[in-house]
Amino acid sequence: MAQNKKLPVLEEVSKHFIAHSPFLCMATRQPDGRIMITGHGGQPGFVQVRDDRTLVIPYQADQHARDLLQNFVACADVGLIFLIPNVNETLRIDGKAQAVSDQTRKAWTSFFREWSRFWLLRCKGKAQ
Repeated sequence: MAQNKKLPVLEEVSKHFIAHSPFLCMATRQPDGRIMITGHGGQPGFVQVRDDRTLVIPYQADQHARDLLQNFVACADVGLIFLIPNVNETLRIDGKAQAVSDQTRKAWTSFFREWSRFWLLRCKGKAQ
């Protein structure tokens, strides 16, 4: 049961899974209350673990990102499912999303060369 697997922080197994995942699905709530699920991908490790409760998720600034930002303003709750090809397990994480400030973004741009913007996700808990 997933309830028994819920943990308050990201432990090493979860961090390892995120480092090897090239794709995630993100669920957000739209201002009208409907749920929106979007796919995000990159090279394995495109999502970075900042600490035991914080993920950095890069994205390209486009209409899709503006829609997500509107969703985050309406309701910051986010659910993620990380996937790895040919692995029969997933990693589910929930938390609160926020956009990253311009100063922080400039510092991270050298690391995430192909990405122009970033979301932070503060984890509330996670289940495998």
